[in-house]
Amino acid sequence: MRCLSDAEKTICLILKLQDAGAAMINVHGSTLSASKTRNGAADWSIIKQIKNKLDIPIIANEGIEKQSDIKNALNSLELMGSCLARRCLKTDPALFDQNVTSISSVDGFELAQRQLSLA
Repeated sequence: MRCLSDAEKTICLILKLQDAGAAMINVHGSTLSASKTRNGAADWSIIKQIKNKLDIPIIANEGIEKQSDIKNALNSLELMGSCLARRCLKTDPALFDQNVTSISSVDGFELAQRQLSLA
């Protein structure tokens, strides 16, 4: 879900989702308006606040651009996972492949076949 413009309202809504039976929540680190304008980076502090209030796993979405961002989300934010789509597909589809140091070093078709074999 996207964060609301107010952190407390966001936390209140997510607590209601947990109480209604949600087993896991994927939280975007930005509001819908910030995402549409591409204005500002993801606010991972709100994701950390949410994680500290809930009993269910939280997955961070947005703000993941390189492998170190994934490690930061998993370690310093103490999250279960991270999620991304648009940026990875456009700029670095090899982001999750630690054997690839640069997208220019791998054939796109070969990379797609390797990733599909893992699915």
